[in-house]
Amino acid sequence: MTGGARSGGSRADAIDPHGARPIDPPRTDPIDPPAGTAPADPLAGYSDCVACGACCAAYRVAFYWAEADALGLPDTHVERLDPWRACMAGSNARAPRCVALVGPVGVDARCSIYAQRPSPCRDLQRGDAQCLRARARHGLPVPGSASFGRSRAD
Repeated sequence: MTGGARSGGSRADAIDPHGARPIDPPRTDPIDPPAGTAPADPLAGYSDCVACGACCAAYRVAFYWAEADALGLPDTHVERLDPWRACMAGSNARAPRCVALVGPVGVDARCSIYAQRPSPCRDLQRGDAQCLRARARHGLPVPGSASFGRSRAD
């Protein structure tokens, strides 16, 4: 195997053990930036995501119905949308508020099922576009606003 991984060649020169095609070097997920180049968190040093709750009272939290069973979500916390999808109860309302959210938004909110939260909740990240829209919807400070850096209790 000339120029292959065993003879000291580069990883890009390595050959699939079945001889079908070259092996591509490992790919970095585009969501995960290279080490040392993480984007700045627009809410760094401001508020704890878990205590905010704005996203829990701004969006419908929909997911594949079997996820509720896999996570062990209580039946009282799940609303069936159609044969394939379910959502967190309360999040499908005109003024959404997830049934699992406890406490006032932006002050002392918390998720009562945090360890069991469904994938949409796990996917949303502090400071991303959805987070910032939810904060704005609830009148919470967002980066670039005059009130950013002050707590809601101020």
